[in-house]
Parts: sequence; C-alpha cells; structure tokens
Amino acid sequence: MKIEMISRIYTKPQVQAMLKALRQAQIFSVEKVSMGYEVKHTKSDKLVFKAMNGRNSYLVRHAENLFA
Repeated sequence: MKIEMISRIYTKPQVQAMLKALRQAQIFSVEKVSMGYEVKHTKSDKLVFKAMNGRNSYLVRHAENLFA
C-alpha cells in the first residue's frame, strides 16, 4: 500500500508536539538523525514522518492522514 505524503513547514514547538504524540502512540519508532527526525511504523518499517531542521522551523513530510 502506497502512503500519500504531504510537505509542510512547522515551528519547533509544533514538531515537538507531533513527535510527542507519535511516541505516545507506541506503534511508531522515533529516531533523531543528523538533519532532524525520522519516524517509521514499527510493523511495516515504512517512513511516515520526516522533519528536517531549518533556520527557524522544520520542513516536515508526513503521511497525509497521520494527524487527522
């Protein structure tokens, strides 16, 4: 199954709140990488969230209905 991804720019507090929610769901693995964060679904190992650190915000790519 193909995951539809969207890209948005979010502030640091918004991204931190998103990561907190994903950690609490306990079906995702959150990993800090050199350029930001990557979140994968634990069973399928598919990337569902990626945040790249910018100057004052994060460029985020995530699954379309991840936070719906």
